[in-house]
Amino acid sequence: MIPEYFALVGSLFASTGGFYYLYCTIKGTVQPNKITWFFWGAFPMIAFAAQYAQDVGFVLWATFAAGFTPFLIVVAASFNKDAYWEIKTQDYLFAAIGVVGVILWQITDEPNLALTFALLAAFMSVQVWTYENYAFVLYLFLVNTLIMMLAARKPKLMPVQ
Repeated sequence: MIPEYFALVGSLFASTGGFYYLYCTIKGTVQPNKITWFFWGAFPMIAFAAQYAQDVGFVLWATFAAGFTPFLIVVAASFNKDAYWEIKTQDYLFAAIGVVGVILWQITDEPNLALTFALLAAFMSVQVWTYENYAFVLYLFLVNTLIMMLAARKPKLMPVQ
């Protein structure tokens, strides 16, 4: 089995695209929509909190990295004169889905509800279905769904010898 710390190494590699976009944001060669990048950071952070609550182990840092990089881009975009803040109708829907997941988690004490809703909102946020637009979101969706299923399973009891 691969050591758990490989999740962190993998997340650092996966974040290189985000770090490059961060560099381009600082340099001023891109025009990020701050609200889009905010949501791309918020949904993984909701998933991170749900995973943390279930003590899934070191792998939760991959989810944290997926959310932290977009938040860095939002901060950098504050200094980019070409960045903009455009809230679209679907942004309200995505925000509502994320909030509903967190509320259901608090009501039911079931973190997987927040994780599921965060994944759903992140997946629905893809506006143009080209590989470069959906590949990373699909990756997050699949990895976090797998983590959610593993966290939700009941541990097998070992017979006492």
